Amino acid sequence: MQFAQIVGQELLKQKLIQNVNENRLAHATMILGAEGTGTLALALALAQYLMCEDRQENDSCGTCSQCVKNAKMIHPDLHFMYPNIKKDSSDKIQASTTWIKEWRETILHNPYVNVTDWINILGKGDNKQGNITKGDCHETIKKLSLKTYESKYKIQIIWMAEYLGLEGNTLLKLIEEPPADTIFLLVVENIEQVINTIISRTQIIKVPQIEDIDMKNILVTKYEVSEESAKKICRISDGSFYTALKMLDGDENINDELVMLFLKCSFRKAFKQADAAKLMEEMVTQFATLGREKQKNFCKYALFYLRECMLLRQGMNTKLEGAELDYAKKTIAYINEDQFEKIHLIINKLHYHIERNAAPKSQMMSTLLQASRILAGEHVLVTS
Repeated sequence: MQFAQIVGQELLKQKLIQNVNENRLAHATMILGAEGTGTLALALALAQYLMCEDRQENDSCGTCSQCVKNAKMIHPDLHFMYPNIKKDSSDKIQASTTWIKEWRETILHNPYVNVTDWINILGKGDNKQGNITKGDCHETIKKLSLKTYESKYKIQIIWMAEYLGLEGNTLLKLIEEPPADTIFLLVVENIEQVINTIISRTQIIKVPQIEDIDMKNILVTKYEVSEESAKKICRISDGSFYTALKMLDGDENINDELVMLFLKCSFRKAFKQADAAKLMEEMVTQFATLGREKQKNFCKYALFYLRECMLLRQGMNTKLEGAELDYAKKTIAYINEDQFEKIHLIINKLHYHIERNAAPKSQMMSTLLQASRILAGEHVLVTS
């Protein structure tokens, strides 16, 4: 992968290139950023740049044999470790190499994939939990003890390194004192879940959210999205290209209407109005017919809308426009900041459960009932 293929992050790309050219890249680098910001894509592009035989000023050449093999993720000196599951009952080691074919296909198609989607690909939707095992770590130690095949460097990319957990201790000595010309690139989203002994042995590079203008340009030019739709997707995706891609086949206007219906249902149930039950049934039915990805899109839009309402209530600038803004001005007159925060939390939980294939009807009904109790001023225990 080349840096030019990554959405935005221009300053960070230049920093990484400069670190390589000035020989200031640490032998263990942690690329830390939120989902969808391009952390894995940056690791892949950096690996290709390191191995390139004809480095250009701003990128790898893309044409030498090293670049061609890296672009296909088949370079013999480029190694991967990532969360995975047992392939079948005979799988004793549970190592990343077992899934290398699926890994290449998935990442070549979308280097912005998130870990839930990846594990679902492996588990064929069975909602299994992935991890990186001690057996995986031992296989990595063996591979990196060998000489390089073609490149000057051996590069180990560990995607979602937080999934190592305590098994990361198995790699400590190797990360601290790797063989010559061995580079570790650890891709991390939640640094709190990485053991301190790993963190202390890496140079951390923080990846910011993608700028709206960069995301809008790629949506318009590559995906042929209209300017208006691209602008709306960028607002809701909050700097995540993964979220933006998931929203491409959605209908943002449906989300507008559903969020307003959600709040209307919650208010009417809270104040015991006669048509509350009918409206809630309508909301639950509409939500259940959307399909999982569009249900998740609704949740993301609702979270965006509530966040913007809180900003509006505090007198700050908001990204809301038109009918969204008009409805928000009415909404903030009846909901205080504590209620906004609690409703934000329960919708975030709804997204969590939908992502894990929970029954959408029961989850939405539960969320509506909780929201109505919050709006009625009842004590509702909501945890993040």
